[in-house]
Amino acid sequence: MNNLQIASQILLEPQAAFNALGERPRFWFPLLLLVLGSAVGLFGYFQMVDFNWLNDNVLRPASQSGSDAESSPLLSRGVVIGTSTAAVLIGLTVARLLESSYFLLAGRMANIERSFKHWMALSCWSALPLLLILLVSMGFMLMHPNGQVAQEELNVLSLNELLFHVPRNSPWHGWLSTLTILHPWVWWLSAIGVKAWSGRSMAFSVAFSMVPWSVYYGVWALIILVRA
Repeated sequence: MNNLQIASQILLEPQAAFNALGERPRFWFPLLLLVLGSAVGLFGYFQMVDFNWLNDNVLRPASQSGSDAESSPLLSRGVVIGTSTAAVLIGLTVARLLESSYFLLAGRMANIERSFKHWMALSCWSALPLLLILLVSMGFMLMHPNGQVAQEELNVLSLNELLFHVPRNSPWHGWLSTLTILHPWVWWLSAIGVKAWSGRSMAFSVAFSMVPWSVYYGVWALIILVRA
């Protein structure tokens, strides 16, 4: 299969896609899609948003408090685009590398003989459904011609926007804003890949693939509870 065929199979018949990737692992195509999609989404948002409103209501209050926020200087659009894009792209790439490193180490402990390239392919290809968030977000932005929309509000598929609606000053805001209804799909795809490559049960594959995410969100939630 070529990359486009694998992308379609990931969404429609993931078992076949991971069987093909098991024979010839590659990850640059989905990784670039995720990176470029995130960069285009951020650039589009900061071009369409009412930047004066964003500065007054989101950026300065987030970095300062009280009277300091009112007196702090305005941030330029270029600086915000550059720093936000760099943070997202580096964070996205590091997250894929860390997940792949976990898979490699845990796979060796579980006698699953796959290379780092295999696990990087699993991490990147299984994350493809998250691109749908970008499409939905851009559609949502176009529905607000005044441009007065905070960035986290664009993620209309997040648990916070769909269910909880906690305010920005809540310690749970970030936790609930990063989890979306698409994440179970991503985790399921990872489990399908582990099952295809290990020959183990689905229960084992789900547990194996969920460990890094459980640790990440579990530790984050624990920190929030301790600080509360």
